[in-house]
Amino acid sequence: MTDDAYRAHVFLREIRSLNILLAINELEQEDMFNKAQGCGSFSTGLKVQTSPKGDAMELAIAKLVELENEHERILGEIFAKMEYTDEMFEGLTMDESSILRLYYFQRCTDEKISDIIHLSRQRVNQLRHVALEKMGRRMKD
Repeated sequence: MTDDAYRAHVFLREIRSLNILLAINELEQEDMFNKAQGCGSFSTGLKVQTSPKGDAMELAIAKLVELENEHERILGEIFAKMEYTDEMFEGLTMDESSILRLYYFQRCTDEKISDIIHLSRQRVNQLRHVALEKMGRRMKD
């Protein structure tokens, strides 16, 4: 792989990694939301006592806000990179851009991509490398 192709490869993998971080963040938010709902208070006669977990609800809500802020940051970074990616894809053929999108963003194998776009696995691999080379040259400019 040439330096140009490697540059494009690393950039597209960064986007894939951000998408994975986003999915993990969403799972953590769901978990924290469920934990926050499980915290509450209960009445014992005249007095109202907080749950035996102490200030667990406050901590869960604080963590949830932190996770939501991180979610927004990751989304912003993904959107910025995807906007740049769209510019870099302008010089690619439809097959080349489809292959890169399927490979990096949908995590499809060359075999799966070949089934989707009806090209041989070898041709898919070849076009992926050509597309990375083109994209990497554009990134350098």
